[in-house]
Amino acid sequence: MGQPFALPDDLLDAPEVNLDLSRDRDASIAKRALSKATNAIIAELGWDPRESERTYVVRVPLSRSLRVPLVLPARHVTAVSVAVDGAPLPADLVDWSESGVVYLDSADRGAPITITYTAGWPDGSLPEVLREVCVDWAADGLYNPRRLREWQVGDLHEMFHAPGAVTLKDPRLDQLRLIPAVA
Repeated sequence: MGQPFALPDDLLDAPEVNLDLSRDRDASIAKRALSKATNAIIAELGWDPRESERTYVVRVPLSRSLRVPLVLPARHVTAVSVAVDGAPLPADLVDWSESGVVYLDSADRGAPITITYTAGWPDGSLPEVLREVCVDWAADGLYNPRRLREWQVGDLHEMFHAPGAVTLKDPRLDQLRLIPAVA
Protein backbone atom coordinates (compact mmCIF):
# COMPACT_ATOMS: atom_id res chain seq x y z
CA MET A 1 0.00 0.00 0.00
CA GLY A 2 1.38 3.40 -0.98
CA GLN A 3 1.39 6.70 0.80
CA PRO A 4 -1.88 8.54 1.56
CA PHE A 5 -3.02 11.14 -0.95
CA ALA A 6 -2.32 13.94 1.56
CA LEU A 7 0.24 14.69 4.26
CA PRO A 8 -0.53 14.79 7.99
CA ASP A 9 0.17 18.55 8.04
CA ASP A 10 -2.50 19.06 5.35
CA LEU A 11 -5.03 17.54 7.73
CA LEU A 12 -3.72 19.06 10.94
CA ASP A 13 -3.83 22.53 9.38
CA ALA A 14 -7.43 22.10 8.18
CA PRO A 15 -9.70 24.52 10.08
CA GLU A 16 -12.21 21.83 11.07
CA VAL A 17 -9.54 19.67 12.75
CA ASN A 18 -8.69 20.62 16.29
CA LEU A 19 -6.73 17.93 18.10
CA ASP A 20 -5.35 18.87 21.48
CA LEU A 21 -2.57 16.33 21.68
CA SER A 22 1.13 16.77 20.98
CA ARG A 23 2.03 17.49 17.34
CA ASP A 24 3.78 14.08 17.03
CA ARG A 25 0.77 12.20 18.38
CA ASP A 26 -1.56 14.30 16.23
CA ALA A 27 0.54 13.45 13.16
CA SER A 28 0.18 9.73 13.93
CA ILE A 29 -3.60 10.08 14.26
CA ALA A 30 -3.72 12.19 11.10
CA LYS A 31 -1.71 9.63 9.10
CA ARG A 32 -4.11 6.83 10.13
CA ALA A 33 -7.12 8.98 9.21
CA LEU A 34 -5.55 9.90 5.85
CA SER A 35 -4.75 6.24 5.12
CA LYS A 36 -8.37 5.29 5.81
CA ALA A 37 -9.60 8.16 3.62
CA THR A 38 -7.18 7.15 0.83
CA ASN A 39 -8.45 3.56 0.95
CA ALA A 40 -12.06 4.81 0.85
CA ILE A 41 -11.27 6.98 -2.19
CA ILE A 42 -9.63 4.03 -3.99
CA ALA A 43 -12.70 1.89 -3.25
CA GLU A 44 -14.99 4.69 -4.43
CA LEU A 45 -13.03 5.22 -7.66
CA GLY A 46 -12.66 1.52 -8.41
CA TRP A 47 -8.90 1.87 -9.05
CA ASP A 48 -5.75 3.22 -7.41
CA PRO A 49 -4.67 6.45 -9.14
CA ARG A 50 -1.05 6.13 -7.96
CA GLU A 51 1.28 5.18 -10.81
CA SER A 52 2.09 1.49 -11.12
CA GLU A 53 2.53 -1.23 -13.70
CA ARG A 54 -0.47 -3.54 -13.85
CA THR A 55 -1.54 -6.65 -15.73
CA TYR A 56 -4.96 -7.43 -17.13
CA VAL A 57 -5.73 -10.88 -18.58
CA VAL A 58 -8.85 -11.58 -20.63
CA ARG A 59 -10.17 -14.10 -23.15
CA VAL A 60 -12.13 -12.50 -25.94
CA PRO A 61 -13.19 -14.10 -29.21
CA LEU A 62 -11.31 -11.88 -31.68
CA SER A 63 -10.53 -12.29 -35.36
CA ARG A 64 -8.72 -10.23 -37.99
CA SER A 65 -12.04 -8.79 -39.16
CA LEU A 66 -13.21 -7.78 -35.70
CA ARG A 67 -11.93 -4.74 -33.80
CA VAL A 68 -13.01 -5.09 -30.16
CA PRO A 69 -12.45 -2.50 -27.42
CA LEU A 70 -11.10 -3.79 -24.14
CA VAL A 71 -11.57 -1.43 -21.20
CA LEU A 72 -8.80 -1.50 -18.60
CA PRO A 73 -9.70 -1.03 -14.93
CA ALA A 74 -7.74 2.25 -14.71
CA ARG A 75 -7.45 5.79 -16.03
CA HIS A 76 -4.45 7.92 -17.02
CA VAL A 77 -2.82 5.05 -18.93
CA THR A 78 0.67 5.97 -20.10
CA ALA A 79 2.05 2.73 -21.63
CA VAL A 80 0.57 -0.50 -23.03
CA SER A 81 1.97 -3.79 -24.33
CA VAL A 82 -0.08 -6.81 -25.35
CA ALA A 83 0.68 -10.52 -25.59
CA VAL A 84 -1.67 -13.07 -27.13
CA ASP A 85 -1.20 -16.63 -25.86
CA GLY A 86 2.20 -15.53 -24.51
CA ALA A 87 3.48 -14.03 -27.78
CA PRO A 88 3.92 -10.23 -27.98
CA LEU A 89 1.50 -8.51 -30.35
CA PRO A 90 3.20 -5.96 -32.64
CA ALA A 91 2.56 -2.37 -31.54
CA ASP A 92 0.97 -1.48 -34.90
CA LEU A 93 -1.88 -3.92 -34.13
CA VAL A 94 -2.67 -2.22 -30.81
CA ASP A 95 -4.34 1.16 -30.32
CA TRP A 96 -4.94 2.53 -26.85
CA SER A 97 -6.03 5.71 -25.14
CA GLU A 98 -5.16 7.45 -21.89
CA SER A 99 -8.69 6.71 -20.71
CA GLY A 100 -7.90 2.97 -20.61
CA VAL A 101 -9.50 1.68 -23.83
CA VAL A 102 -7.39 -0.79 -25.84
CA TYR A 103 -8.27 -1.86 -29.40
CA LEU A 104 -6.71 -4.99 -30.86
CA ASP A 105 -6.76 -5.52 -34.63
CA SER A 106 -5.70 -9.15 -34.53
CA ALA A 107 -5.61 -12.02 -32.09
CA ASP A 108 -6.24 -15.76 -32.08
CA ARG A 109 -9.86 -16.56 -31.33
CA GLY A 110 -10.25 -17.43 -27.65
CA ALA A 111 -6.54 -17.13 -26.79
CA PRO A 112 -5.65 -15.48 -23.48
CA ILE A 113 -4.79 -11.83 -23.98
CA THR A 114 -2.38 -10.31 -21.45
CA ILE A 115 -2.25 -6.52 -21.35
CA THR A 116 0.58 -5.03 -19.33
CA TYR A 117 0.14 -1.33 -18.78
CA THR A 118 1.25 1.60 -16.68
CA ALA A 119 -1.51 3.75 -15.25
CA GLY A 120 -1.89 6.48 -12.67
CA TRP A 121 0.07 9.54 -11.71
CA PRO A 122 3.62 9.46 -10.28
CA ASP A 123 4.24 10.62 -6.71
CA GLY A 124 4.09 14.37 -6.46
CA SER A 125 1.83 14.83 -9.47
CA LEU A 126 -1.49 13.36 -8.33
CA PRO A 127 -4.49 15.54 -9.19
CA GLU A 128 -5.10 18.15 -6.48
CA VAL A 129 -8.68 16.94 -6.11
CA LEU A 130 -7.37 13.71 -4.51
CA ARG A 131 -5.55 15.66 -1.78
CA GLU A 132 -8.60 17.86 -1.17
CA VAL A 133 -11.07 14.98 -0.91
CA CYS A 134 -8.64 12.95 1.21
CA VAL A 135 -8.25 15.80 3.72
CA ASP A 136 -12.02 16.40 3.78
CA TRP A 137 -12.87 12.73 4.32
CA ALA A 138 -10.14 12.27 6.94
CA ALA A 139 -11.36 15.38 8.80
CA ASP A 140 -14.92 14.04 8.63
CA GLY A 141 -13.66 10.73 10.00
CA LEU A 142 -11.92 12.42 12.93
CA TYR A 143 -14.84 14.71 13.69
CA ASN A 144 -17.60 12.19 12.95
CA PRO A 145 -15.97 8.71 13.06
CA ARG A 146 -19.27 6.82 12.94
CA ARG A 147 -20.47 8.86 9.95
CA LEU A 148 -23.66 9.84 11.74
CA ARG A 149 -26.22 12.15 10.20
CA GLU A 150 -26.93 13.52 13.67
CA TRP A 151 -26.61 12.64 17.33
CA GLN A 152 -28.26 13.66 20.56
CA VAL A 153 -27.33 13.06 24.18
CA GLY A 154 -29.59 14.82 26.65
CA ASP A 155 -29.72 18.48 25.66
CA LEU A 156 -26.74 18.20 23.32
CA HIS A 157 -27.72 17.78 19.69
CA GLU A 158 -25.67 18.07 16.50
CA MET A 159 -26.57 17.53 12.85
CA PHE A 160 -23.93 16.85 10.21
CA HIS A 161 -24.64 18.52 6.91
CA ALA A 162 -21.71 17.42 4.76
CA PRO A 163 -22.97 14.68 2.42
CA GLY A 164 -19.48 13.22 2.17
CA ALA A 165 -19.58 12.53 5.91
CA VAL A 166 -22.50 10.19 5.40
CA THR A 167 -22.30 8.63 1.94
CA LEU A 168 -18.64 8.92 0.91
CA LYS A 169 -19.82 10.16 -2.49
CA ASP A 170 -18.13 13.26 -3.76
CA PRO A 171 -18.82 14.80 -7.16
CA ARG A 172 -15.27 16.15 -7.24
CA LEU A 173 -14.11 12.56 -7.94
CA ASP A 174 -16.37 12.07 -10.99
CA GLN A 175 -13.58 12.89 -13.43
CA LEU A 176 -11.46 10.02 -12.05
CA ARG A 177 -14.12 7.31 -11.66
CA LEU A 178 -14.11 4.11 -13.69
CA ILE A 179 -17.87 3.89 -13.41
CA PRO A 180 -19.78 7.18 -13.38
CA ALA A 181 -21.57 7.98 -10.14
CA VAL A 182 -25.29 7.25 -10.08
CA ALA A 183 -27.32 10.34 -9.25
